[in-house]
Amino acid sequence: MSEEMDYSEYSRFFLGCLQANTMVQAAVAAIQMFMWGYILSRFLELPSYSRRMKLLYLAVSLAILVLGCISASAGAWVSYNIILNTSPTLENEPEVSQRFYSTAVNATHVVTNAMQRWIGDALLVYRCFIFWNDHLWIAGVPVMIYVVNLAISIRTLIPLSANFTGENFRWQAADIFIFVTLHITITSLISYRLVKTRQWMSQSVQAADDKVYTNVIAMLVESAAVLTIVGAGYAVANSIWENWTAYQVQWVFYMGYSSMIALAPQLIIFRVAIGRSWVKRPENWGQDSITRVDLSSVSKSFNFDTKV
Repeated sequence: MSEEMDYSEYSRFFLGCLQANTMVQAAVAAIQMFMWGYILSRFLELPSYSRRMKLLYLAVSLAILVLGCISASAGAWVSYNIILNTSPTLENEPEVSQRFYSTAVNATHVVTNAMQRWIGDALLVYRCFIFWNDHLWIAGVPVMIYVVNLAISIRTLIPLSANFTGENFRWQAADIFIFVTLHITITSLISYRLVKTRQWMSQSVQAADDKVYTNVIAMLVESAAVLTIVGAGYAVANSIWENWTAYQVQWVFYMGYSSMIALAPQLIIFRVAIGRSWVKRPENWGQDSITRVDLSSVSKSFNFDTKV
């Protein structure tokens, strides 16, 4: 750290953050369990056609849940072993941290945490792609950003053993900045498409209730906004990691960032499961010739569940 400070202060803060982060991740895992249980119960109530449409979302939700539980459990094991094996004087904290960060358990924690993000991002890219598959040059932009982000994200995991080099932190900062760019791009594209659809629906439907479109946009914007804020803050703090104040801020943003990469896709899937979000792009999207249609045909076209 470039700022003069007592190293015991750093160790005390570090151990406190480990404990706080462990509690936050346990809470996130519990929330995911509740959400997946409710998603499963709603899924089992659906007719066979609707089940086929939403099976992918159920599988993605389960994968994120399992990875989240593994990551939280492995992270808790590492954190509490560091806390319990650190002497009261805190003098051996660096050696203890290095020892447990070099274990296979910590490698499991890091990899499963990254896999949660990869799956969640892939889901968002998929949703964006099916909404823009009539303009492949637009739909391909998030795909290309995702591939680049995935490659850099994998690079941040090499080596898996603990290291505190500036190079590794800069790779992490680049990874998160591209991650933020990806989410801004996806949210902008989906929101624009939904706004245009809302305008089309207002002309083609006699008594359309556009609240669901407003809610979908609000949900996507809110999720991406939170990820953007905490991701950007974490990236900036990582890029100036030698600063003590930045290190403190980094931990705050890290806890929010690691929580939202699990919760954001789960919230989207949750809304899909309860029939408050779209499943696939309607076949007659954006037709120039506007005709008057009834609400039942629109509901079928957008694959909404009318039962809530």
